Amino acid sequence: MTTHPRPLQTRRLLLLPLDGAAMTALIDGDAPAVTAAIGAFKRSDWCDAIAMLRQRRRGLAADPSFAPWVPRAIIRRADGAVIGHMNFHSAPDPDYLRPHASGAVEAGYTIFERYRRRGYAREALLALLGWARSAHGVTRLALSIGAANLPSRIMAEQLGLTPVAVWQHDADGAEVIYAGPAPSVRPDDADH
Repeated sequence: MTTHPRPLQTRRLLLLPLDGAAMTALIDGDAPAVTAAIGAFKRSDWCDAIAMLRQRRRGLAADPSFAPWVPRAIIRRADGAVIGHMNFHSAPDPDYLRPHASGAVEAGYTIFERYRRRGYAREALLALLGWARSAHGVTRLALSIGAANLPSRIMAEQLGLTPVAVWQHDADGAEVIYAGPAPSVRPDDADH
C-alpha cells in the first residue's frame, strides 16, 4: 500500500502534498474545499495549472503508487500565503525522458508572479530533491524550462544542470531540457 507523502518544511516554506480531493477542489474552483486543504488562495493563480492537475489526478487514480509524486502547494510559513506549486511530471526514469536524462525525475514549479525573485523556487526545489533522494534514492534531475524563462534557466545552471535537448511542448512552445546529478541539499538550504 502506498501512502500519501508528508508535508516538507524548509526555513521559510511548507510543501503540502495535494491528494485527489484537493486537486479536484482546485480544478473545480471549490473555494471552501481548497481553503480547507491548503489555506487561502487566489483562483486566478491556479488557472495555468488546471491541465497539469487533471493529468496528475488521473495518474493517481490509475496508479496509487504515484502518490509520492503528486503536486505540492508551496506555502509561506510566516503568513500561510500560498505562493506557488511544484510537482514531479512522473515517477523517476520515465520512458519519454530516457533519451535525454536516463534515471532522472523531472520536476516542475511555478512561483506566482508577486512572490518571484526571492529564492522561493530554489528553496522549494532543493527540499523536494532532498526528499526524493532520501526517500526514493533519486540521484538525477531534469527540468524542462521555457526557452525565454531566463531566471529559471540561470537557476538550473547554478544547480549544476546542463542543457541536453530542446523540445517543442504543445502548449508552452520551445523548452530546454536541463539534466544532471540532483544537487545535494545542505542543511541551510532545506530543513526537512
